[in-house]
Amino acid sequence: MTRSNQTTPDPSSKKIDDIDIPVTGDVAPVARKAAKALAEEDGQIEQVKGANVSEKVAMEAFMSEPVEVMILDSADPNPEPYVFLSVNGRGPLPGNVKWVPRNVPVTMKRMFVEVLARARPVSVKTVEQRMPDGTLGTRIARQSSLRYPFTVVADSKKGAAWLKGLMASR
Repeated sequence: MTRSNQTTPDPSSKKIDDIDIPVTGDVAPVARKAAKALAEEDGQIEQVKGANVSEKVAMEAFMSEPVEVMILDSADPNPEPYVFLSVNGRGPLPGNVKWVPRNVPVTMKRMFVEVLARARPVSVKTVEQRMPDGTLGTRIARQSSLRYPFTVVADSKKGAAWLKGLMASR
């Protein structure tokens, strides 16, 4: 008895779970192709188009460099003992742990340090003042400070200059 829907197999490969495995046994190209397909499905691979690709790669490498920081106590009367820190759903500690303890030196990627440096809420208040012509007027006073004060324990010279520029920006 023969089956009518059966096809003859390709002699140069074997089919296992809909994956063509070469007869040579070299599965590296198949694995690369599968990994690329999975990553593209998850949206993890971003194709960089246009000029300055090497600059973008260098910046990505710079932002992934390890920096040792320590998150300090806050002026808040009820500071939380752990600070929640996340970039694209990933935490700075091993195992993607997103809760960073205070007053403990922690090594993390520079991208997480940028989040700490940019966490600067602005408080605004109006202040009455006497104008030069003698009338009363109001002035808006803005104040900004780090939400989570931190100190850098160890970083490169280039990293220190980058952080200084970031802290000086608005």
